Amino acid sequence: MILAATKICLQKQEREGEEVGETFGEREAILKETLKVLERQEKFLNGFDRGEAVEVAPGHRIRKAR
Repeated sequence: MILAATKICLQKQEREGEEVGETFGEREAILKETLKVLERQEKFLNGFDRGEAVEVAPGHRIRKAR
């Protein structure tokens, strides 16, 4: 939930900056990249918890033991 709220806020700041003609700052760019990593991790953990086979490396998948 926190990730989603942060992403929405960041997208809003980016849109507002584009309207005014401001460039996206380095701090915001780092935050955007960090959010991408956290979203991938969240997707991985959600799939793993559901018992789906998740990719841990190219061509290698694991599944949570039941």
